[in-house]
Amino acid sequence: MDAAAKEQRFLPPQFVSRQSALEASQFQKSLLKRHHLRLAPFAPFAPVLQLPFWLAFMESIRSMSGWQPGLLAILQQWFNPDGVKAQIPVEPSLSSQGALWFPDLMAADPLGVLPVAISVLMFTHITWGSKVSKMKDLPKLVSQGNLQGIFSWAIQRIFQAMSIWIAPTLLYSEAPAALSIYWLSTTCVAIVQSRLLKKYMPTPNVPKACVKRTIVSIATGSTIPVTFTSAFHGDGILFPLHSAVEGPRGVFGLFAGLSLHQKTPRSARQLTGYRSGIA
Repeated sequence: MDAAAKEQRFLPPQFVSRQSALEASQFQKSLLKRHHLRLAPFAPFAPVLQLPFWLAFMESIRSMSGWQPGLLAILQQWFNPDGVKAQIPVEPSLSSQGALWFPDLMAADPLGVLPVAISVLMFTHITWGSKVSKMKDLPKLVSQGNLQGIFSWAIQRIFQAMSIWIAPTLLYSEAPAALSIYWLSTTCVAIVQSRLLKKYMPTPNVPKACVKRTIVSIATGSTIPVTFTSAFHGDGILFPLHSAVEGPRGVFGLFAGLSLHQKTPRSARQLTGYRSGIA
């Protein structure tokens, strides 16, 4: 891209965006290597480490409720077909330790409230717990070649669909109320934990790109693109502007509500932006 700039060749915007994203990724890798943070890219996969423990607890509750084996038992059968499965006895006291509308924890929820609540809370937790682009930003991510953003967007949509699918699955399979209560309680704890972490240990926000504005040259009446939010700077005096100006008639709006210095700059080409990318 530097060679093309020296030769003054035209490069398509898509190529420039992808090349910039590639260079930014390489620069990020060099920073992580310099500060000994090579495992930082794998941080989003850290929640997967708790999955084996969750499956083990779910399998124990299944066995205690006298229900069918779950995913963990199926995986054990696949990887170790000759292994001996631990026999967890059924707990008879679960049949009388319920409350409210589900007195029997070994039976399914008669009203179906628990499975629906699990789906709603799971969907809420997935939606709140991740910062991904919206649907309307997907074409922009594709044009920029932002594979990480596309992957994050796809993963969140898949998990949201799975959370909605939980309720009909539990209702159709008649899962015991004990299993639903455990799943519901762990989801509530995860939501509270994520909200507390965001409140007391927030992650810094990445600065947004600067917003382009258009101003008008007082001398010629032509438009001048300005990268930052417009500001009027001449003869050592800074005048902030609150909106962009379009067309020669917009010159009056340029100075609306401002007290000008006696030394008016010769041209609005001296205008410079002094504001961050927050519009």
